[in-house]
Amino acid sequence: MSTLKALSRLGMTIITVIHQPRPEIFESLDSLVLLGAGRMIYQGPEDNIRPYLENLGFHFPEHSNPADIMGDIIAGEGRHYKPTGDASVQWLIDTWATTHPSSALDKTKNSTISTTEITSLTSTIKQRGAPFHRQTLLCLNRSLLQQFRMKSSFFFELGVGSMAGFLIGLSQLNGKGQVFQSIYVEPYQFISSAAQHTSIPQIALLVGLAIGLTASAPGVKVFSEEKLSAS
Repeated sequence: MSTLKALSRLGMTIITVIHQPRPEIFESLDSLVLLGAGRMIYQGPEDNIRPYLENLGFHFPEHSNPADIMGDIIAGEGRHYKPTGDASVQWLIDTWATTHPSSALDKTKNSTISTTEITSLTSTIKQRGAPFHRQTLLCLNRSLLQQFRMKSSFFFELGVGSMAGFLIGLSQLNGKGQVFQSIYVEPYQFISSAAQHTSIPQIALLVGLAIGLTASAPGVKVFSEEKLSAS
């Protein structure tokens, strides 16, 4: 948790899911937003949430995990910690809306960003991450390592490319090395043979198909893995 907080102070946005946090982790949070039925129940510092709920009549058992109790309360199970009175989620929502009417939107605050903040943010962004040449070197080393680990896939790609090249050459075998045939310039155009303009587009099509045949299968695998890593 301390590592995540240190990264957040560098300007990075941290999104994580913590299931049933221990009291130590819960107490390390700076602020909380509790939602019930999609509406606000509490918003503020972490150390104020327990006094707020206790003032509403909820009782926290000794040596209990506050995070578990709060999870039960916002899930509609608050009756276990408040024997008398209303303990429903809707009551909590209405209570927060009544006691904090301006917490959702404070129109009196000025939301403009100063030049100092913009300069500081720009400097933080520039300091994040490695330089471009360092990133290129790391990506190259990783790609080479991946190819080394997947030798069978690498040789399979070579075999598919060789087979595609063989089929391309076989399709042009009847041309006997002549892939383009046009009309002579004047005055020899009358003795020209029939023009043949289809070979070059056909070869380009076959080359594109060969590249697609070789790169499609490993490309789908690589991009799917990189997408999972990036997300």
